Amino acid sequence: MSNEPTFTRREIAQRVGVGEDVLAFWIKNGLLVASEGGAGKGSHRRFGRFQVNIAAVLAELRRFGVNVGALRSFGALLQRGTALGETAECNFWAIQNAVDLRQALDRFEAGQEVEIWPRLPAAERPNPWEVPTDEVHAFYEKLSRPAASAEEVIEFLTGEGSDIHDLPENVKRFAERITAADILPLELFQDMNGLAFRYLYDGHVMDFGCFDWLLVPEDGGGWEVFRSPENHELLGRASGRVRSGLFLAPGTVYRAVWGDSVQPILIQEPPLSQWQIDHRAWAEKGTWMRNGKAEAHGLRLKLAQAGVRANVAPITDEPGQFQIAVAPEDWPKVEAALQAEGYAAQTPPGPTQPPT
Repeated sequence: MSNEPTFTRREIAQRVGVGEDVLAFWIKNGLLVASEGGAGKGSHRRFGRFQVNIAAVLAELRRFGVNVGALRSFGALLQRGTALGETAECNFWAIQNAVDLRQALDRFEAGQEVEIWPRLPAAERPNPWEVPTDEVHAFYEKLSRPAASAEEVIEFLTGEGSDIHDLPENVKRFAERITAADILPLELFQDMNGLAFRYLYDGHVMDFGCFDWLLVPEDGGGWEVFRSPENHELLGRASGRVRSGLFLAPGTVYRAVWGDSVQPILIQEPPLSQWQIDHRAWAEKGTWMRNGKAEAHGLRLKLAQAGVRANVAPITDEPGQFQIAVAPEDWPKVEAALQAEGYAAQTPPGPTQPPT
């Protein structure tokens, strides 16, 4: 990230809406860390994008009257996550893979069971879009077993079939140097900076989803953080445990600070194994069947509005195509209705069975 833009204290003040004197105090007390300068006055220091995001989050907390001690403790979590995230051996998206691996190894080393199962080829797995959910669960329950060694845990989460987002050795190296105490800081780092990245996945540029926070101060001066995907139910996760807390939406804060003024950081996908290629084709087929059924239902309603009674079903091996069963004399109406909806209608090669 050496080509990342940097910002002066004045520029940060303008973006996050606090005075330069406030920023100077935060810098002096370690709540913000400069990436350049530091030998002279604070105005000569420059700060990276992630530090600007920390300043924006602290500014939101300050608006609610959070005292300096609480800002310092939460700022320490954000700085810890940022220091780890910026130096991670794996890319941004794969940080979560490393976190998952660290947590699984910690559970195993604590004597808890870590379930694993064979990573089967796509052709040998039930398709959850075609098979009832309870049958899918039963299938994997028969195959699953507790890992017998840490090596099996590592292989299960980073080996063939794990579909991780970086090279396995990069994920393993990062997982080796983080601890349980680093999990929350890293999750906050991901939530706070997810919109700064784009991931080139399967030929498509994808952005990262955001999590909202419910921040609950603890008696000892720390923080408990409840996280939930943006626009999902958040308070339900804390039901019965939280009397009060602060809601903060890092994604909304990021958009307010940056808009479209900086380019996202593009993460290149690592080379795919044959297993991953087959898995994605399998998943794409399943997605087509799920979405195709919904689209087929819509087409059936459109045809009904045109006075045609028909059965419509997606063609499994031909994404974007549907099979329509209709009385032969109604086919001209079908063609007209489909063309009006932007579909290319193809006259069936033989007699078409009427719907049952």
